[in-house]
Amino acid sequence: MARRAVLRRIKSLLWRSTDSIVKSCCVCFLFVASSLFLIQTSSPRIQSQNIIRKTVLSKEDNNGIDCQIVDQYNRGEIDELPKEIIDINFQQTYQIGDESYEMLIRPLFNCMTPDNEYLIGQIQKDFFIPPDPDRVGIFPGTEFSDFKYSPQAQDVYDMVFKDRLKNGIFLEAGAADCMGSVTLPFEKHLNWTGLLVEIVPAFFQSCKQAHRAATLINTCLGTEETPHYANINLESAGSVVSAKNNKKKKVMPGFADNIKSGVTMKAQCFPLYTLILSMGNPTVNLLVLDIEGFELAVLRTVPWDKVDIEVLTIETDLAGKFMKGSRQDIIDIMENAGYTRFNHREDYNELTGTNQNDLFVRNDIVKKYNVVQL
Repeated sequence: MARRAVLRRIKSLLWRSTDSIVKSCCVCFLFVASSLFLIQTSSPRIQSQNIIRKTVLSKEDNNGIDCQIVDQYNRGEIDELPKEIIDINFQQTYQIGDESYEMLIRPLFNCMTPDNEYLIGQIQKDFFIPPDPDRVGIFPGTEFSDFKYSPQAQDVYDMVFKDRLKNGIFLEAGAADCMGSVTLPFEKHLNWTGLLVEIVPAFFQSCKQAHRAATLINTCLGTEETPHYANINLESAGSVVSAKNNKKKKVMPGFADNIKSGVTMKAQCFPLYTLILSMGNPTVNLLVLDIEGFELAVLRTVPWDKVDIEVLTIETDLAGKFMKGSRQDIIDIMENAGYTRFNHREDYNELTGTNQNDLFVRNDIVKKYNVVQL
């Protein structure tokens, strides 16, 4: 337990610091410490006794890996996992137009609980792309780097943080090209950093070229409590009838459950909880959730008593369009988790005929900063 506490403190320092020397020292320490730690916990046993993996995959559905064997190992019924189960991975290649994209898939992860230490270590090692220290502070030439051009960011700034929090931490899911980003103004003006999550390969390539002072990951947020496969439609998550002209219009790329046309790809999605743990489970000052109608499914997976998320801005106008549920269901989850809802200003979406996003501030933060509706 003491080793884990030390590693967590160092990880938090690494996320918050922008000094290249401090980052280098932290990275070296983590490499050595994590290696020593993994020597003693080298097998990917499930550590948590409180979270039970609910999805049972067949070998055929999980690229030949039998999760029941993993379960037997975790229960101590067999001494070793076959090496091929641990090592197997797939580097999937997709040809989209003239561009070729690769995506790493590890079937073993689908057999693990979201807080498995081996899973978390592998995400940090093989999936996270940390910011380039030589490029930190070099911002893309985009108007969205200023608060006044990003209504969501402006609301979070005006109603909650103002200039009172420097070096904050964010997590933005559905970061698109990472330039038209809600979190970019906080990064530029207040020295925040964090994790940018984007599944669409073309968008992710733009993220890598944006030189954000944040870590990147090319994945999707899980709609289940454990890692799982999902089909992603790279054209659109579906169509909605426009409130403006009563014509159908496609939304942004997303989960392919409700649309058959367009290019789809198989991806491995990680629970939001897993990604937060992979960040070192820091205080997340701002979570941006924009995944084209599947926000409710993601929120249902979060163990709110195990994370520290202060403010969320959530896309809610597509709730119920592509999966069962409603905007009110999202509001109910957040209120039950201890948050107060606020309206975003200048947020009307002509396509859906309603505000696009809702702002949720945890009740202790409402009190701390005297947050009121503007």
